[in-house]
Amino acid sequence: MQRSEPKMIAWRCAGIGCVACLLLGFATAPAAAAPTVAYDVSLVDADAGVWRYEYQLSGFDFDAGAGFKVEFDYELCTELSLFGDAPGWDVLLLQPDSNLPDHGYYDALFMEGDYLGPFAVDFTWLGEDAPGAQLVEFYRLADDGGVEGGDGGYTTPHAGAPAAVPEPASGLLFATGAVAAFCALRRKLGRAPRGESQCGGGR
Repeated sequence: MQRSEPKMIAWRCAGIGCVACLLLGFATAPAAAAPTVAYDVSLVDADAGVWRYEYQLSGFDFDAGAGFKVEFDYELCTELSLFGDAPGWDVLLLQPDSNLPDHGYYDALFMEGDYLGPFAVDFTWLGEDAPGAQLVEFYRLADDGGVEGGDGGYTTPHAGAPAAVPEPASGLLFATGAVAAFCALRRKLGRAPRGESQCGGGR
């Protein structure tokens, strides 16, 4: 027995909508996360105004020649000094200079291993409030000796920071709803007694 025309149209529309929403869900899936630097900051010597940053990496590709650098504002920071070791990394400090003027940098170049932190640096703070987020840039040494810039942004607080709860992609939500609607429609159509149309009247 051939299916009625309204029934066939309903099945086709539901199927097309389901496939379209599934494709939308895949298209809007989040991309791989970029590398980030989280920080803890603590007061080391209140009388001298010495503070300490401790950085923790995440999402970093361990490729020789890759690295990151964190900026220290020349108007707010002086006297940078390394604290502790960073195994497998070549760390360089560039002091802030208010005479030039020029910012300072904590520059860490990856050499070997899988160390992600902490990377620690002490500094004298000239600001009134506590130190906060800093500019950070990820880079890669080019074959010709130059430097290729990459992802960047700001460091993010590490201690006490609330964990972000990932939300499902909107396309995936639509796809889930479409699948549910399609299944409900299929059950509804399948329950219709033989000899009756889907409009409720007898043939």
